Amino acid sequence: MKRSEVKEAHEDSVLKAFQNYNKNCVDILDKPEPPDALIEINGIKNWIEITDAFITSEHARSLTTSVSEDKEWTKTTPKLINVDDFKEILRSVTEKKYNKPSIQNVYKEYGQGILIIGCFSPFHYPISENIKELKNVISDIYLSNEKIFKEIYIYDYDYKLIKIV
Repeated sequence: MKRSEVKEAHEDSVLKAFQNYNKNCVDILDKPEPPDALIEINGIKNWIEITDAFITSEHARSLTTSVSEDKEWTKTTPKLINVDDFKEILRSVTEKKYNKPSIQNVYKEYGQGILIIGCFSPFHYPISENIKELKNVISDIYLSNEKIFKEIYIYDYDYKLIKIV
């Protein structure tokens, strides 16, 4: 698979997890990029944006290049990691979605959407056991920004979604 195909397969897996979370009452209408998907939930149109927070950028590259035929695998180099750094990474990727001009344009066109964030940190797995600290990070951002997203979910390596907002 090429890197772009890996990204698409990953997004499809996240969308499938969202459909499962909603007991298959979700229809994927289109994938215009942005947003990652235009959907319909019980007849109501909406949109989804997907992003991921990794414990380090090296961890992200290692995971994605290991399955990409057009990229050489970048092995993660062992090093000390501050576990608290992940909260800042989660904050950063979430704020980037709020501040991204293309997402603001999607909001202006379609109204509030749904943000789904992958949390890829071995120190926060499973996220259900670390939900309070991760929820606090996202809730702070949600409360201090325009309500571009009416719902925010997080998930981890198992693709089990947890609704935060």
